[in-house]
Amino acid sequence: MKMGVQMSKRAIELRKLGYSYTDIIKELKVSRASVSNWVKNIRLTENEKINLDKNLKNKIKRGRMNSSIAVRSKKIFKEKIAYDNALKEYEKFSKEPFFMLGLGLYLAHGLKRGNSLQFTNQNPFILRIILQWMKKYLNLSKNTIKYRLFINISHRNGNYEDIWSKNMDIPLNLFQKTMYLKSIKSIKDREYKGSLTITVSRIDLFRKVIAWQKILMGYYAS
Repeated sequence: MKMGVQMSKRAIELRKLGYSYTDIIKELKVSRASVSNWVKNIRLTENEKINLDKNLKNKIKRGRMNSSIAVRSKKIFKEKIAYDNALKEYEKFSKEPFFMLGLGLYLAHGLKRGNSLQFTNQNPFILRIILQWMKKYLNLSKNTIKYRLFINISHRNGNYEDIWSKNMDIPLNLFQKTMYLKSIKSIKDREYKGSLTITVSRIDLFRKVIAWQKILMGYYAS
């Protein structure tokens, strides 16, 4: 009985100090029903109400901060694993000239930011090289890759999708809607066939290629 009275007094003291029900339960190791019964009729002063409100806000803030730290730590951990794996692959593939050629081409013409691998060029020969490189070192299938043609609007009536499809040996159903670029001057070059963009919407592969590039640049810039 004496212990119960002491616990009740302590619960009231903690409540007046700004402790929440949950905090009192943790402190005294008692049930919520007991805490509620002990403190439900307490009338808090204005200062005690301010302390309680401040304590609740700080608790929420700490919870959000801990959550943010946990998410960030998890992301850093994943990125470190991805980088370590990329480094192992780089050390293995860097002995192959074709790997270094493709990596250099992507470094020069590929997308450096975003969530997708993207490579744009007007030269079918270069595009075939980067396509074979992606398939070999990123283990991609044909259906994973999407293609989009960019053409000057002055060439709108040309049958360029068919031309690119034959030159690249790519089925037309893998081509996304052709984009027509507006320009004041029309292009009269007979060899002009527009530009083709190769896209792979895989952020994990994008990060891998960017990691390979950083390793490459770190090696030759050091």
